Amino acid sequence: MRQTIRLFAILSAVFLFTALIGCMGRGPRVPIRFYSFPEGFHTTATTEKATSIRLGIGSFESSGAIGKFILFRVSPVEVKYNRYERWVEQPNEIITRAFLQALDSSGFFSEVTLAEDIAFHQSTHLLRGYVDRFENDRSVSPPCAVLSVRLELRDIASGRRVWESTVSYRHPIQGRETADFVRAMEEAIRRVLEKSLSDMKNGLIKSK
Repeated sequence: MRQTIRLFAILSAVFLFTALIGCMGRGPRVPIRFYSFPEGFHTTATTEKATSIRLGIGSFESSGAIGKFILFRVSPVEVKYNRYERWVEQPNEIITRAFLQALDSSGFFSEVTLAEDIAFHQSTHLLRGYVDRFENDRSVSPPCAVLSVRLELRDIASGRRVWESTVSYRHPIQGRETADFVRAMEEAIRRVLEKSLSDMKNGLIKSK
């Protein structure tokens, strides 16, 4: 009986010691934070007469590193991420939605739809894009929110490319918190949208 009690005491001590070591090694729990742009990216309607162009927007693509984790650049050749800070949407989805909202609210096109929508079959032009950079660049001073997007517009009937461009913008980050970076990125997105719309209009005029 005494041996059984002694064995039970030893096993209990080993269990408590193991649990204690596990708790010490685990450290404090870090909460995961998610960030988004809830206000959207609607633009002021143009005073120009709407064109007859019915625009379809394909889902934007991005490199494999650009995803749910917020990226920060520490050197010209190295990018890192913090797994506890993430986007609510994937960046390529954010930019797709931003272009859809901005181009639709601009009033320049007679219709703007996603390429997956049924209405796309009536579109006259298709816009595709690729997100090259969507990051917090800490390798420069001051740190900047950096967005770079490659764009291509094609006439669907002929397959002819009528316009293409790479539009980039760097906006300084005011503050050290991730929320400060998100606000800077929101402004970078707006500037890229404005420049893209302006350049696209000029490209369409020249292609006529």
